[in-house]
Amino acid sequence: MFDPRNASEPLPGTRQTSQRAEIAAIVLALLIIINDVRLGQQTVFRICSDSMYAISSFTKWHIVWALNGWRHANGSPVEDQDLIEKGVMLARALPARLVYTHVPAHYGIEGNEQADQLAIQGAKDNN
Repeated sequence: MFDPRNASEPLPGTRQTSQRAEIAAIVLALLIIINDVRLGQQTVFRICSDSMYAISSFTKWHIVWALNGWRHANGSPVEDQDLIEKGVMLARALPARLVYTHVPAHYGIEGNEQADQLAIQGAKDNN
């Protein structure tokens, strides 16, 4: 499943976690989708991720977090608020249908395995 838009790049900033990287990858995918919509290529898009944290952040948790001043129920701040807010804003601006799909990790799913390899390369490039 080769797609020239697939990329590997370091995660910017000092906060280097796999959860932040998963969220950043979805934000980058949304930017690609916005470009595809402008080109008139599609009207329905599916973002697949093996991170339920990332999917839930964009599909439901952001609503509660925003109402709570971007704090968890225990009062601690929501990490990655900056990227989550950016992704939510981008998704809302899409004049297309967006579907988030959870895929199991490490089950030999071609796109997921490719994404893992790109993530490993991006982490190496950051060192």
